[in-house]
Amino acid sequence: VILLDMRLPDGHGVEACRRLLAATPGARVLFLTSAVDDELVADSIRAGAAGYLLKEINSRELVQAILDVAAGGQVIDSS
Repeated sequence: VILLDMRLPDGHGVEACRRLLAATPGARVLFLTSAVDDELVADSIRAGAAGYLLKEINSRELVQAILDVAAGGQVIDSS
């Protein structure tokens, strides 16, 4: 599972997600970001991400989300 932010110093998370998944097909990408935007969520899913969470998530929920994504599931922040 790759934790990825939407905003990167040298690019955009959606493009990074596409490149990571192309280079490592067995990987799972989980966005952990402060960007609250329905369009970004949709873009991330279209890019192949398995989840989109906001950084305000508590540690137990984050660990469970990582485990769920690793097991093949998908998670989307309810916000």
